[in-house]
Amino acid sequence: MLTTIASVVSPLLVAGIAAAGASPAPTPVDALLHDVTSLRSGGNPASLVAWGDAEALLVAPDGRVFAAASTLGRGRVVAIGHGGFVSTTEGDSEVFAASAVEWLAGREVHGGDGPADAQPIRVFGLSDAIAGELARRGTAFERVRAEPRDLAFDAVDVVVASAQAFERAGRFDDLRDWIERGGGMLLTETAWGQLQLNPGLTVDTLAANRLLEPAGIRFTHLSQRPYGPDGDYPLDRSLLAGGNATHALRVLAGQEAGDTVLAARVAGDAFACVPLTSTLILEARAIAMAERVRLDEVYAGLSGARLTPQRDPLARALMDLDSRLAMELPARELRAHASSAAFPGPLGPDRVPRAVIELDAGVPGWRSTGLYAPPGEVVTIRVPEALVGAGVHVQIGAWRDPHDHPYRVRLRDAMRRFPVDTPEVEVASAIGGPIYIDVPVELARASRGSVWRVQIDNAAEMPRYVAGVTDIGQWRSRIRHLDAPWAEFESGELVLTVPSSAVREVEHPDVVMAHWDRVHEAMQSLEPRTANHWADRPYRYVADVSVSWGYMYCPADGPIVIPASAAGAMFQTENFDAEGPNNLWGHYHEMGHAHQNPLWTDGATGEVTVNIFTVYALHTVNGYPLDSDVMRSTPQTAWETFDRHRAAGGRFEDVGGPFPRLQFYALLWHAFGFDAFHAAFDAMRALPPEHRPQSQDEERNAFLVALSEAVGRDLSGYFDAWGFAVTNESRERLAGLEAWMPEPPPAQDAAATRAGQ
Repeated sequence: MLTTIASVVSPLLVAGIAAAGASPAPTPVDALLHDVTSLRSGGNPASLVAWGDAEALLVAPDGRVFAAASTLGRGRVVAIGHGGFVSTTEGDSEVFAASAVEWLAGREVHGGDGPADAQPIRVFGLSDAIAGELARRGTAFERVRAEPRDLAFDAVDVVVASAQAFERAGRFDDLRDWIERGGGMLLTETAWGQLQLNPGLTVDTLAANRLLEPAGIRFTHLSQRPYGPDGDYPLDRSLLAGGNATHALRVLAGQEAGDTVLAARVAGDAFACVPLTSTLILEARAIAMAERVRLDEVYAGLSGARLTPQRDPLARALMDLDSRLAMELPARELRAHASSAAFPGPLGPDRVPRAVIELDAGVPGWRSTGLYAPPGEVVTIRVPEALVGAGVHVQIGAWRDPHDHPYRVRLRDAMRRFPVDTPEVEVASAIGGPIYIDVPVELARASRGSVWRVQIDNAAEMPRYVAGVTDIGQWRSRIRHLDAPWAEFESGELVLTVPSSAVREVEHPDVVMAHWDRVHEAMQSLEPRTANHWADRPYRYVADVSVSWGYMYCPADGPIVIPASAAGAMFQTENFDAEGPNNLWGHYHEMGHAHQNPLWTDGATGEVTVNIFTVYALHTVNGYPLDSDVMRSTPQTAWETFDRHRAAGGRFEDVGGPFPRLQFYALLWHAFGFDAFHAAFDAMRALPPEHRPQSQDEERNAFLVALSEAVGRDLSGYFDAWGFAVTNESRERLAGLEAWMPEPPPAQDAAATRAGQ
């Protein structure tokens, strides 16, 4: 039965909500934020989530939380996502930080020191900004100077620091015990930075989160930017109550009043990261249980309408909890999620009780099995001993797009991975998907020449064509009609993962795959895939109902993502020549991104040099002439853009958008052909490390020299005319070559080109 994952919750866990313990005294939010209108960090902070009795102290209009306060045992904590918030006098940061120190020390905030014999507040990690504000208020304080490993906690009232510093010093337990006995800590934790600097750390093992979770606070892994003018974080007191995820959940459930759209964002962010044993999650799962029938109807109908906070805020938020559970619950605890009917799509009843596949051990990456995991059903994988504990994973689904939208059309996380730590692994997915064996590069290299036999029980067969292997007659009569909702086309260098509806009518899969191999080979010949674009494994296109950035995109170290609606064009042979429509520009463009070399691509040309590959593939594979309008860079277009910019003057960046800038390269291929680019790219790639350019101007001058030497002409004047900063060193190197500048194309040729297209 299809069900909402969040509804599968033990009554004992629900009962635990009421047993969470008595609420501590409320945090004096108004006092902590007195005279505070905005904060400033001077860097990109981490966001956090607050639930239970924690109070949000700084909330962005979109629901992101940057500061919160709570109690921990008999002690107090204030958490904020960047050390810069407490070390500057810009905005009202020092006012906020000083008030936090007073409250953490148990003093009356903004109330001075009270009795004349009150002891100074002893503060470890006190910044000059906080000290200055405390002095202005007349609050006595004492700086405690020590290293975290040497700090005597009995001699300090407030600690201002990162919890990770105490973890590194072996003092984490001492810190926690001191707070629980009555100490106060202002945690300044740039969590995303800690995670980047310490690859072994996770959000779960981060010291700040281990410390703060009992207090209802947790940092996220995200790096944030200011949302106010001049890099400020303006304080809007009307948002503070909405920043608590428990309150947000109750707003969504209709139990408390509040902004439901804000609540959906706050609760969704919290569901993505708070511990599954927290009171927030227990309460959410209980609400989901009560709403199960209605939620299932909403999720099953996602193919007809996007799920937005405005349409159904509770369902929208709980769907993110379902996504979290789908990623973390053991295989046998998963159930088919109702949204699987919409994405990836329904699967029929046929199963392959037992299949044995053979894998060439020398090929790394996602190894397609041709089998599909049914939603919510356990699939058993048995592998050779060589794969156990070697970094191999079983993966269900190919959809890596993070679904970074305010709406939902599928579970946010659509790809589940299981480590192969034993010879037999049970795997499952709440929504189902193609099954892969992900092989590390090192293992593949060490295993060349071997063949692995992998047994897979209780999966479904999916439409799959492997070039040179799959019988075309079998493809036409049976394979393409298999009822799995997703299909794959595969060659030695390329894999296409698409909805099965895109390939049901394909009569000549060999022609399709041969075409895409030629596209890939053409781009490889011009410039090999860069190292961070899976250069050591077959490359992939993956269609998805969710595309988070643009129409299509090419991420580093991942498959090209295209919308499911654009998948069909990849299999229509009329798109493979120069006679039919040109429906593959975007698909070629994204593959081109994987071949851009930063040695000749900079911030102004990221969406420009990619189309050198687009045009090259359309020309050499499809057969379009270079002066075709399809190329968006006819000789006439290129000349007019150049002539106009030369007359106006200015930098290359002032030419316009990606297509006007592309004309700089177009005039060169019209004049010298693509052999010049081959030679220049080869020369740039062959530069020894010590001679490689280190700045944008150096890169542009290196490309100028390489291209000039490739064509045997001095192109410095041409680069000048486009507004590049040509150095004297480049001019001297090219002084022996004949200067070159383009000439306008013959008027009759331009007119004929336009008429012919």
